Amino acid sequence: MSNRFLVEQFDLWRDAGDDLILATVIETDGSTYSKAGRHLLINRQKQYVGLVGGGCLEGDLVLQAEEVLQSGQPRIISYDMRNDADDLWGMGLGCRGMMRLLLQRADAGSGWQPLQQLTDWMRSDQVVAVSLVTASTDPQLAVGSLQLENSTPAPTAVIARAGESEKLIWSIKPWPRLLILGAGPDTHPVVALARLLGWHITVADHRPELLGAESLEQADERIEVNRDELQNALPWTSY
Repeated sequence: MSNRFLVEQFDLWRDAGDDLILATVIETDGSTYSKAGRHLLINRQKQYVGLVGGGCLEGDLVLQAEEVLQSGQPRIISYDMRNDADDLWGMGLGCRGMMRLLLQRADAGSGWQPLQQLTDWMRSDQVVAVSLVTASTDPQLAVGSLQLENSTPAPTAVIARAGESEKLIWSIKPWPRLLILGAGPDTHPVVALARLLGWHITVADHRPELLGAESLEQADERIEVNRDELQNALPWTSY
């Protein structure tokens, strides 16, 4: 699932003044629906956006979020599904692995940090390496704090440990971008599908009457340009 959905929902809930819980997958072992660096965003009304457990763990995470909303203190939740018996959860989970998640509160009092910073990075058109403190004995380095890493973004998330301190390092990538040349009828279902995937969509055509179609309103950009001007009119390096 694209980070775009989380970013857009955060904007709506923040503007409504809602207290939020950010759940981040910080470690996995074995077969799991999500890997480290994935997120779930929960509001006080027990609504959520994102998927970390394919719909199987989200209901319990919403319940666990209540405690974090009340206390304001970050909390780590673990789910271990490596036992063949599914008697404990009775969820019929298709994945047989372990997952640890960090739940942390973001609200108006904190300026919705660090969630605001995280979503700012998610909006970027650059790949960035970030770290999330998941355990710390340093009073100056709070659990749940985020920072940019100077290292080259890694292809997979890693846990870095130093004594009793721990942080998750992972890469945030821009959501996929799609450039469609031509705004004919066959473009409309492509735009609708790409929007469902959370992609950034640009449609370019020289015919304004086609670009103005209501079914293309989900595109992020609709550019009227002649074929001979395409080379200079479009940001090709973004696609």
